[in-house]
Amino acid sequence: DEVLLNYNQEPQNQDQAAINAQSQSLTTMHHTYDAKGRCIHHSHVRLRKRKLFGRGWIILMSACPDCCVEELQKVMVVGKSKSK
Repeated sequence: DEVLLNYNQEPQNQDQAAINAQSQSLTTMHHTYDAKGRCIHHSHVRLRKRKLFGRGWIILMSACPDCCVEELQKVMVVGKSKSK
């Protein structure tokens, strides 16, 4: 019974949907975590932990550092290809 949690919102129109699709192809969801509070892409990174009596989460990290590094590398590659 695994639940994925994220902060996405539904697009409001077709133009917004196209913009979201383009931006999501370049970016990683670095704040998405599973039922255990771990990053869905890097299971060794713990983003959240349950409060003492299981009511809610304690935020350990707001974003996965490994996802951030990967996203930075993607941006650098895109930037190099645009400058040519």
